[in-house]
Amino acid sequence: AVVSTQSTGHEFKKEEASSTPFMRSIAALSEGGVMERAKHEAMVVQQVATLKQQGIWSLKRLPKVKEPDRIKCHWDYLLEEMQWLSTDFSQERKWKKAAARKLAYAVAKVFEEREAAKRKKLQDEEKKLKKIANKIAKEVMKMWSAVEKVHKYKQE
Repeated sequence: AVVSTQSTGHEFKKEEASSTPFMRSIAALSEGGVMERAKHEAMVVQQVATLKQQGIWSLKRLPKVKEPDRIKCHWDYLLEEMQWLSTDFSQERKWKKAAARKLAYAVAKVFEEREAAKRKKLQDEEKKLKKIANKIAKEVMKMWSAVEKVHKYKQE
């Protein structure tokens, strides 16, 4: 059987038309499917209009109806356990990250304190050497002042 489409002017075999969804829709439209669909839509619109006139059709959403309570089964308990486990894992992950952050700061602080202690030790050592050098300089000055006094005494 050969089917022709009016919009495109193409002819194809009916077996080919059923091979793809696009071709099937074209075949359905060409066989009067459009008229049937239009009639159905018109009927639905007419029913909605009559329901609106009767006051039964509302444009607002209907309120949600609470479902009746039911007995928990194994699946419900399993889902609750999965939810609890998920929360527990996320909380533990947060806790571990916080603990790791605290430890990292503590380690950094220890190394900073060690560096500060080394710097202080070097500064103290430098101060000690400066004091020693200052004492030696004073002794040298005393000696040379004594030598100068002796020299002045000999010249007089």
